[in-house]
Amino acid sequence: MREDFHKVIIEKPRWGSRMRNLKTGWATRRYDPDGDESGPTVLELNKKSPRKWFSDRLGPLRRYLASQVGRPWHKIEGEFRKALDTRTVIGRHLWDHALQEVDLECRILPDGQPVRVDGRSIRNLYVHPRTGLLLRPRIRPIDEARARRKRIAETEKVVLDAMTHAEKQDEIWYLFIDTGLKEEVVDTRNARSGRPYTVLFTRPVIRKKQASTEEIRLIRAAIDAAVK
Repeated sequence: MREDFHKVIIEKPRWGSRMRNLKTGWATRRYDPDGDESGPTVLELNKKSPRKWFSDRLGPLRRYLASQVGRPWHKIEGEFRKALDTRTVIGRHLWDHALQEVDLECRILPDGQPVRVDGRSIRNLYVHPRTGLLLRPRIRPIDEARARRKRIAETEKVVLDAMTHAEKQDEIWYLFIDTGLKEEVVDTRNARSGRPYTVLFTRPVIRKKQASTEEIRLIRAAIDAAVK
């Protein structure tokens, strides 16, 4: 790591040097043009200096970390701390940015993909929990056609029209058809005190039937249109 790395990452740009009357601004206070020439005439110099502020440039930091992929993290950290004194404000500032770019605590799934402790996927760099190496997650190619076929196969409910929907139960497709009729239902429920009470309400009459071969073709067509 270069010794002036902190200057590459953190700039202190000046502003105000091109603004009029900030560096050299003359003022004629307490000057009376109609008064006695012997009176006080003061020309004051505005001595305001250009101001500075921190501006982070994280591109070099990210490129540096990317170039260290495959190396032990403890060596990278040691070099980082040696080049930048983390006891200083700038050193701590840079170290905090480095920690934001690297996931230090993660776990590895059976397929080899790293995830955070809470299960969220890792997009940037991470430190392998067993080897301690700085690594980048492998980008797994996504087969959109295969993924779509999987979503279709996992679909177990689809709406066919305003009055009919289909559901798969125990690998068998059934149609649930709203007949347009209503039925009164008496239901017995328990109050919080444990005492039972009766509820009377109406609900639509739904007819359930097993889907025929032709209806299954309609169901599959509806699923194919619904799944993106």
